[in-house]
Amino acid sequence: MHLPEEVAEKIQETLAKFIADPEPYVINFDTPLDLRKLTAELKLLPAMLDWGGCYAIRPDGEIFSFLWDSPYDLRPEDDPRIINIVLHQVSQRYPELVELKPLKPTDAQICSFCKGTGDPLFGRDLKIEHNSIVCYCGNLGWLPPDYQTS
Repeated sequence: MHLPEEVAEKIQETLAKFIADPEPYVINFDTPLDLRKLTAELKLLPAMLDWGGCYAIRPDGEIFSFLWDSPYDLRPEDDPRIINIVLHQVSQRYPELVELKPLKPTDAQICSFCKGTGDPLFGRDLKIEHNSIVCYCGNLGWLPPDYQTS
């Protein structure tokens, strides 16, 4: 993905700020993982963490994922749905990167899971706490045009 230079610089600044934070960011496993140290080594800004691993973005806009069990085995992401999710989540997690939020195309599909609401618990009388549950659409309410939900 090609980003304007000023957006790339904002990602770099946000990454530097994340790394410089003195508060440890420990992922507790049998052998704890220091996400700040790992972020500094990989030069990736964490966007979304889940049970299995992390989605992150580089200052050049490239999106990667890795598993907690093998954090140095980076996988570039090219799936448009995953890219949208990561960009939306990074724009939510780091307000200074709000311009990364994907714009809904006119021919976008309504997400069948949240019925276009962006609420993964829509119709279930439950409340999302701390944005910890993310819908298949990334809480955008839509999917890329022609996306197949196999």
